[in-house]
Amino acid sequence: MFFVYLFLFLGFIAICSMIAKQPAFGVILLVVGLVALVTSYQNSKEKKETIEKSVERIRKELEKLSFNVSREICLTRDRFSSEFASSELIIDNENRRIALCSFYKDDLQIIPFEELLNCEILEDNDIIRSFIGSSKSDSTLEIGMATKQIKSTIRNLSIKIETLNSDKPVIIIPLITVATDRKDYEYFKAESAANEAYLAIVRIIRQCRGTSAYFE
Repeated sequence: MFFVYLFLFLGFIAICSMIAKQPAFGVILLVVGLVALVTSYQNSKEKKETIEKSVERIRKELEKLSFNVSREICLTRDRFSSEFASSELIIDNENRRIALCSFYKDDLQIIPFEELLNCEILEDNDIIRSFIGSSKSDSTLEIGMATKQIKSTIRNLSIKIETLNSDKPVIIIPLITVATDRKDYEYFKAESAANEAYLAIVRIIRQCRGTSAYFE
């Protein structure tokens, strides 16, 4: 975000300089900039309203399903409306199920604990962390850790959940979808959310399988 503000500031200085040298051209650029700013604000406002409506609808649906919230993990937030999560993982320990909420898409998926099979963290389609069923024993699960290739910038960070549900055996939850520097705060937030969700789901799978396998 620092670079965004820096870019806007430098752009403002450049426009002011251009207005001083070429008033007509500078005024045109100023008008274009104001239109872009208003459009951006309107889009942000619409996104916020969409999230608010979806949050309200999904909360009511969870209440109808007697979903008892034991834990909430915020996966993503809108850049310009940070007070609302745009996607969440909600855990109901009492009724042994999780809810995957995508407020942008107004989508709710309920998954029973027993249907959770595997969870992975992906960076640019590379597996960073994975909870993998052992081929030697049905009762033993092991943690697989892929060799992580260090990149300064990544374009995609996602959580992948595999289930026993034949209708939706694989669920991908994107946390980063644009080029992001590892030093950027957005990457730190996404990585932290991915790890928190991953560990929560891994614990559930281990409990359901009755294994004490070590995991990181």
